[in-house]
Amino acid sequence: MEGWNEYSVQEVARHNRATDCWVIIGTGGDKKVLDVTAFLEDHPGGPELLLDLAGQDVQDEFEDIGHSKEAHEMLQDLCIGRLKDDQHAREWSEARKMERLSLLKHQGQLISMHSDRMVVKKRQSSWVGPLMAVAVVVAIVAVIITKPSWADPYASHVTDWIHHRIVRNFHNIQS
Repeated sequence: MEGWNEYSVQEVARHNRATDCWVIIGTGGDKKVLDVTAFLEDHPGGPELLLDLAGQDVQDEFEDIGHSKEAHEMLQDLCIGRLKDDQHAREWSEARKMERLSLLKHQGQLISMHSDRMVVKKRQSSWVGPLMAVAVVVAIVAVIITKPSWADPYASHVTDWIHHRIVRNFHNIQS
């Protein structure tokens, strides 16, 4: 990326609005600065997601969510320069990673962290899903059993339905 502009963490942090939105992405000494302003409305996660991270390093969130090959290729089009390799940027990045790890231990699975708030996905108890499935099955059975015409298998319209839908089709089979 010779000839590219170099930006400090502080410079990127000033571009944190819908009309001027920059982010940092990359690992190690290869951190790129992207101007995502024009892409805000087209982002599949919505503009709010990028605006919440505006002016910050989004590498961890980008990798955590997982993106397509096309998304990775699009990064090149949005790149306006690279991040200056300075001590402040390295310290900030390391402090952010340590904060994420400590939150992960205590609060469940961390999805993303912002300068002013955190988005945490709480772990769902393992029994909630099966319990909901049982409740749905019980409700369906209760509806079926309480219908008087369905409760009596010899009700005329039930046998008519069975005869017209099932038995009739067997008469048309040729051997």
